[in-house]
Amino acid sequence: MSENLLEIRHLKKYYSSGKGQVKALDGVDLSVKEGELVSIVGESGCGKSTLARCLIGLEKRTEGEIWFEGKEISSYSKEQLRPVRQRMQMVFQSPYGAFNPRHTLGAGLNETAKFYGLNRDEAKERLSTLMSYIKMDEELLSHYPDELSGGQLQRLAIARALIARPALLIADEPVSALDVSVQAQILNILAEIQKKENMAVLFISHDLSVVEHISDRVMVMYLGKAVEEGEKKDVFSDPIHPYTKALLASRPRERPWEEPSRVRLKGELPNALKLPDGCRFWPRCLEYQAGLCDKCEPEWKDQGNGHRAACSLVGT
Repeated sequence: MSENLLEIRHLKKYYSSGKGQVKALDGVDLSVKEGELVSIVGESGCGKSTLARCLIGLEKRTEGEIWFEGKEISSYSKEQLRPVRQRMQMVFQSPYGAFNPRHTLGAGLNETAKFYGLNRDEAKERLSTLMSYIKMDEELLSHYPDELSGGQLQRLAIARALIARPALLIADEPVSALDVSVQAQILNILAEIQKKENMAVLFISHDLSVVEHISDRVMVMYLGKAVEEGEKKDVFSDPIHPYTKALLASRPRERPWEEPSRVRLKGELPNALKLPDGCRFWPRCLEYQAGLCDKCEPEWKDQGNGHRAACSLVGT
């Protein structure tokens, strides 16, 4: 059995259309240990959410393996996935469609508890604990979804995902639809719950400031490929891949009078139906070397402490 709670091996997800094939995921590897918070970051269209949907079974992978708690689950049927989903829960980007508008929030949460086999007393105790975790008054459970704010609904969506005591929580852009003033509250609550429940979290975001705030490890993705991975401190203080450097340079400056970074992305994302040969990032890379980057598929280069990048320029 693997020591990892979750292990993804060479995962691929291709979509076909009349114009060709979109490689949303193209050979992604990732591992998550028990109690670890791993973040996946990258621009829109890099494959972050597709990865999450493949893990939870909402999308069928094209190729590759997904190992969870020592079992290979990528070919499981819906019936086989039911007990897995109790151990692997997901929180989505928008909380507004997460609850039935015709039912009170308490009724919806109790129905979830019943589905996972909790009796009335167990459900009451669990919901009381979770409401304490998310710092909300239990009286709000008598309200309907349209009576609460987006931040309150997202807290309750997190609570609902935790009713079954999952080993892994997948959080797909859980704060991007919320006001900035509310985002920090949700992130702090999520970090506190992770420690209290000893739960692993796979956190998906495009916001580097958010990722830096909560992560243990970080994986950077670009056009369906992972391009850099490592401990948070290594990735943020000493980035290897040119794409990671550009993402970090694009963050707002804490001190406006400081000289802005000269690292910038050039051009636009290439057509997903016609990806460039070699490294997919070379058309936008300021460090591009002709005859190397546009010809050779980059291999992973390890810089120690698990910090690695898929870049042909590393070590040259």
